[in-house]
Amino acid sequence: MEEQQEGAGVEAASSEEVVKTPEPPSLPKPPTHPESASTDFAKLLYQAQLDAAIARYQAELDEFKARQRDIAANDLEEQKLEAAQSTNSFAAEDALRLAIQAAYLDVAKGSLERSLKRANFVTAAAGTIGTSYAGLLGLVYTLSGSTPRPLPLYGIAPTIFLGISFLLSAYYVAYIRTSEVQGDFLPAGIGSSGLQQRRMLFFLKWASKGVLQRAAYLRWAVICLGVGIALLPLPFLARSPEAAAGSQNKSEVTKEDLAKEHFAKKMECNKLQDNIQRELKSNYPNSGVTQFQIFYSPKRNSCVHAYQATVPVDKGGYVDYTIMDSLSGEQLFSQTAPAGNGTETATAATKFNSEISILKTP
Repeated sequence: MEEQQEGAGVEAASSEEVVKTPEPPSLPKPPTHPESASTDFAKLLYQAQLDAAIARYQAELDEFKARQRDIAANDLEEQKLEAAQSTNSFAAEDALRLAIQAAYLDVAKGSLERSLKRANFVTAAAGTIGTSYAGLLGLVYTLSGSTPRPLPLYGIAPTIFLGISFLLSAYYVAYIRTSEVQGDFLPAGIGSSGLQQRRMLFFLKWASKGVLQRAAYLRWAVICLGVGIALLPLPFLARSPEAAAGSQNKSEVTKEDLAKEHFAKKMECNKLQDNIQRELKSNYPNSGVTQFQIFYSPKRNSCVHAYQATVPVDKGGYVDYTIMDSLSGEQLFSQTAPAGNGTETATAATKFNSEISILKTP
């Protein structure tokens, strides 16, 4: 019974997975009849039972010690692993914090340079656009020559805004203030994480102050640049009422002058009529020259005469349709057709009149 109880206790301890200190063994009871003949045998049996109990206890004790050593070794390994993980976690966190802070500092350091580039861009754009605009105005408007065209007042509006934009951006870049800010510097290389964060925020504020201190001037410079660009086409599109009226009067005067010139040239052409008719009579002595006309041709800018000469039957019996440049003597049209009212004659007459209409067209 006692051995069964000890075995049950061991199984219960192993099932609970808790290492307990082994209890001392239950020693066997000594013999009750030492006077009997079997006393020696009883002693030997008792000694054997006692040795077995002690051996079993020693085995349980050795097993307990081995388990304690294993548990201690496992606990030590877990502590080492947790310490290593904690160290690696702290190192990774420090590296990440350093990288983020370095990125913040790089962006803060570059903000001033980027703001200067923006201001220089506005300044260069205003100067380039203003120079190009002045060149275009010089091509369109002038005070010299036979027909001066002065620049209207609204033509200087784009240059005003471009100049303001240039001035504001130059002030943002080049103007240096004499005021200064007094303050204590934070430690640069020691301190906790809270102090590191304060140090980074202090640097960010210090770097951004130089960028944002006069940012309003740069914003207004960009706005003025946009307004100046929007007003650039104004002098080339808009026309004052006086200029429009002057242009209309000039157009009317030009038409009147053209009419007078056309009439004067027509009269000069009429002066050539007598000489031309005498020449035709000598060229066609026995023919009848009809439909003679002389006129000024705007298309050729010259005097032109046209005639129809009928040649008698004994000379061939045909009709000659001719158009000549009265000044150069160049023959502009010539076609002959049989005398009579045939189809060829009608066709030649139609072409003859059509060519005269073309030459009279301005």
